[in-house]
Amino acid sequence: MMTRLLLLLAAVSGCLCAQFQLYMVNGPAETLVGAQFDMGTLQPGATTDVLFRLKNPGTAPAQLTVLSAAGVGFSIPEPPALPKTIPAGGAIDFTVHFAPTGSGFFSAILTADGISVILVGTEAVGSATGTVYLAQADGSRAPINPGDTVDFGSIPRMATAERDFLIVNQTAAPLTILNVALAGSYFALADSGVLPVTLAPTAFVTIRVVFEPQYSGTFQATVRIEHQDYFLTGSASDEFPQPGISFDNPSLQSGQQGRLFVYLPSPSPVSGEGTVTLTFVPAVPGVVDDPGVVFLNPSNANNARSVTFTVAQGDVAAKFGGAAMEPGADFQTGTTAGDLVFTAQLPNGNDQKRLTIARSAIGVDTIAATRVTAGLNVSINAFDNTRTASQFTFTFYDAAGSPITPGAIGVDLTPQFKAYFATAQFGGVFGLHAVFPVTGDSSQIDSVSAVLTNTAGKTNIGKTKFTTP
Repeated sequence: MMTRLLLLLAAVSGCLCAQFQLYMVNGPAETLVGAQFDMGTLQPGATTDVLFRLKNPGTAPAQLTVLSAAGVGFSIPEPPALPKTIPAGGAIDFTVHFAPTGSGFFSAILTADGISVILVGTEAVGSATGTVYLAQADGSRAPINPGDTVDFGSIPRMATAERDFLIVNQTAAPLTILNVALAGSYFALADSGVLPVTLAPTAFVTIRVVFEPQYSGTFQATVRIEHQDYFLTGSASDEFPQPGISFDNPSLQSGQQGRLFVYLPSPSPVSGEGTVTLTFVPAVPGVVDDPGVVFLNPSNANNARSVTFTVAQGDVAAKFGGAAMEPGADFQTGTTAGDLVFTAQLPNGNDQKRLTIARSAIGVDTIAATRVTAGLNVSINAFDNTRTASQFTFTFYDAAGSPITPGAIGVDLTPQFKAYFATAQFGGVFGLHAVFPVTGDSSQIDSVSAVLTNTAGKTNIGKTKFTTP
């Protein structure tokens, strides 16, 4: 193919006082055009359109009598009917179409009353363009065409949304990608340093575009991949970002305390309050609730299952506790197996997380062993989060640490615990007071150990020395 080179020079005579000003329009943005405007470098067979705007900056109406683009490959597809009166402060839009007829450099003169601009453009020699896809959340690719609009959705201002454009070489030869450019407010290329890049057949390069609005409203931009334009849009609102919940320890057990945090994925554009509510779903048949599952610093003394948090403008984490402004809310897990369900609520979003409190062997808080006139007393304060306590076994020892006859003394307390837990008001908590009569000198009995059994396993209590009140 013969390379076509055409350069047009123009001499403008007459009054040099421009009646109009010429701008290039890109979405909501306008750029004043100088003496020359580059329509870009196109791949073979490609075309491009650029939107221009003629403005009358004067204080009186002005007549537009001339509007043309003289040069091979350039045209104005839908020129306005002339002459046309443009009111003071008014404007008229028109499009210049660039369709090169062969590889090489092209130019034209764009003329309007009092305006003369050199338009230039290039068709690349012997190259091909990549196929562009938009990466999807599920890992798939969606093909997009030049002129398509990619919507970044509506997000809180100061938040961030990202989309990945994939340029794929679907030819049988290496393909070099030279240029990717972006124009528009609050959109940006995450890493323009990946170019230029040469792609082997079937290889691809990822171009990430970031939308980070600082104000509320709707915004547009254009990303140009080589010679092809793709339009971007996104909106921002004065809303809280979607809240999230995290824990200092996500593996808590019964009888423990934890701390909950509410975080935001981006700085909040507004200030306000939210709440976290706590519900309990027991895993023990017949159990409705556990009063020990509560927040330790509730915002309402009459509702220990709810706390209020505060978010200030610019915060990425909530604060609890009113004037204390703690970064987290403390809670306790109670003494019953089940799920603790936390729900964080802001005016326009919420998050819910579960902490599963697994079934476990009996947990012991305290054990006391005392000598009394009637014999030996063993008192145990403990909890059973399965409410299935059964066999309790006690072994007594002398001062040398040897078991005292008859050795291990076991007792099945299943009926007693079943009756107790049927009406228990304090979750899985219980207190056991065992009395062992002694024949002879009880002072020779030095200590006692115990094994407590439920359906989740056995709990071994080491030797506890007897004391005399």
